[in-house]
Amino acid sequence: MTAATFTNGVAPGALPLVGHGLRLRNHLLDFLESLPRHGDLVEIRLGTQPAYMVCHPALVQEVLIDDRTYEKGGPQMDKLREFIGWGLATAEHDGHRRQRRLVQPAFHRSRMDEYCRIIGEETDATSNAWRDGSTLDIQPDLYRFAVITTVRTFLASDMSAEEVDGVRDSVDIAFEGVYKRVLAPLGIKEKLPLPSNRRYARALDDLRATLDDVIARHLASRKDDGNMLGGLITARHEDGDVLSALELRDTALTMLMGGSDTTSSLLTWTLHLLAEHPEAARRVREESDEVLGGRTATWEDVHRLGYLYQVLKESMRLYPPVPLLTRAVTRDTELAGRRIPSGATVIYSPYLMHRQPELFEDPARFDPDRWSDGRPAPSRGAYVPFGLGARQCIGNDFATMRAALAISTFYGRWRFEPVAGEPVRLAANATVLHPEHVMMRLSAR
Repeated sequence: MTAATFTNGVAPGALPLVGHGLRLRNHLLDFLESLPRHGDLVEIRLGTQPAYMVCHPALVQEVLIDDRTYEKGGPQMDKLREFIGWGLATAEHDGHRRQRRLVQPAFHRSRMDEYCRIIGEETDATSNAWRDGSTLDIQPDLYRFAVITTVRTFLASDMSAEEVDGVRDSVDIAFEGVYKRVLAPLGIKEKLPLPSNRRYARALDDLRATLDDVIARHLASRKDDGNMLGGLITARHEDGDVLSALELRDTALTMLMGGSDTTSSLLTWTLHLLAEHPEAARRVREESDEVLGGRTATWEDVHRLGYLYQVLKESMRLYPPVPLLTRAVTRDTELAGRRIPSGATVIYSPYLMHRQPELFEDPARFDPDRWSDGRPAPSRGAYVPFGLGARQCIGNDFATMRAALAISTFYGRWRFEPVAGEPVRLAANATVLHPEHVMMRLSAR
């Protein structure tokens, strides 16, 4: 499309000093869905500074593919770097290329069997803790599963329950702190000596100290135990380049963040959607029975769970774990026919793209069959739960695989029914789009 084809606009309702910050923090999803009526590229205000929201798939593709012009940056990335440093998700262009080259071997197919073994153990542990006829909020169990499988597959499969729980507690507090900072309109509260800020600082210090200790032990032994960290330490590029201890820690923090809250979001939304749609649940159950026959799913089963993968894709369309991401413009450029100055912030939203009726028929409807073979694929830039191009999430296949293994195993053993009169709430923190209070009645099969 030519620049003349696109439309430009300005979002109304900006307030002095905070701009659209309060709407982004308190009414994010409604605000996002309101923007396309103002244009394909819409100017909003982050505090007193302008930012530009792309609302057309071709513009999303342009921003994500040209990662030299639209670099990882902006207010969101700046706050995340305070937490996870300069790891794979936050490194700038050249640093990202180098790190991705060194991290990629940790996601090689040859390592998946061991990862799946650990995922299977924790799936069994989660399932075995449930009781027939019980009613519970399933979100905390799925969050714990996501954190533990991330810790064990990335750091050490033999970590004690106490060590894992310590990491999880630190992660909980640190996540809460960084999420509050990401969408804070002015960033004033985080600078005050409040108890919440002290808890955040202590949790981050504890988490970094734990990771430094684990990494030091791995570096001393130089032994590959089959976990991701072992693969990163033993990986060596042909020119002899390796990741430093600090880069390993930043990568570990990135994996903990990317593999915990976002994965629990995917798991929880998917089980909720299936419970609300009995026909889709029946098909997942029948597929599980045919493929697994009640046993725990393994790496060899992944390619046989075709319908469940459609369900997961549809779950991520309706509820992409990260609804909004920022980019920093590195040079004066033109986007949608509008001049964008160097240093400006450009924003794209998977949630916004996935909910547009021009891109997805009846977009609010849960329809896994829209991903079946023979159905037309969405235009590039329309479906972006993991991004696009060189900056696409390196763990996308691992995250989806982990969810498929867990849910297929759960459905072979349990029936999940929603509890009447217990509405699912969206978590107040909207940096990661996860539900709260997901009450389920569990029945053993």
